Amino acid sequence: MPDKRRPQPRSATATRRSSVMDRLKSLERSQTIEELCSHFGVSESTLRRDIDVLASEGLVWKIAGGSVTVRSPEPTWHEKEHQHLEAKTAMARYAAKYLVSHGDVVLLDSGTSAGSLAQCLADRSDLTIVVAGLTSLELLSESRSEVIVLGGRLRRPSASFLGPLAVAALEDMTPDVAFIGCDYLSQEDGLNCPEMDSAAFKSLAMKRSRKTWVMVDESKLTGEPREPFWAPMAEGAGVLTVVPTAAEARGRLEVLHAHAHEVRAVHVAADGTVHRHDARAVSS
Repeated sequence: MPDKRRPQPRSATATRRSSVMDRLKSLERSQTIEELCSHFGVSESTLRRDIDVLASEGLVWKIAGGSVTVRSPEPTWHEKEHQHLEAKTAMARYAAKYLVSHGDVVLLDSGTSAGSLAQCLADRSDLTIVVAGLTSLELLSESRSEVIVLGGRLRRPSASFLGPLAVAALEDMTPDVAFIGCDYLSQEDGLNCPEMDSAAFKSLAMKRSRKTWVMVDESKLTGEPREPFWAPMAEGAGVLTVVPTAAEARGRLEVLHAHAHEVRAVHVAADGTVHRHDARAVSS
């Protein structure tokens, strides 16, 4: 039965909005308002009303600069566990060996990249590990190191702890090193996040930590952002990734390095060992 509390769009309007969604999905990239107006032959004011309605329904989101793109359903952390597994494992092994020192207070963000690192640190007994999500907590439940769990609201898709309680706990500590994940990384905008609380947490984590490493596999360096919120890249934060194959990813890393962000690109040898490539090697 139609919802009588909200006026239903006319048939032509509903059809056009459906067509806008179909076009955005088929292109698999963002479109400007002007491009959509030209394609559908409607005025800018009409198209903007359509986009506003679609955005309010969570179907699209508006990108700074006047573009619009489809907002894809967010996969759960269980679904992400098996995506880009080799890259996550390589980054985690490298971080555990070269970026975590004896006696460190280590902050692990939520997400599966941080979870891979938690698994590599599980046998250590010399650390204090602060966890911001269930992924790492589950893997560290029998660790011999001290484990501190940030409180807060459980955000189920990412299994992360967010909100005022998590922020308050983080305000009272200074981690030696933090490992932060994101959905997409941009030098201009920073870390792409699905929720405002998530962006706020990552910003504070980078601010409070003596050293931050943003962990990104190559997929986070190509294409377009899919989420509406951003945590600006902190001054001095580094990037931990694998040696990229795509020119777009190499270019993004070069830009980040040019803006004084240390880049560690990990190469995986045939025997499974990991080696660092410096920023210059990324472009080779």
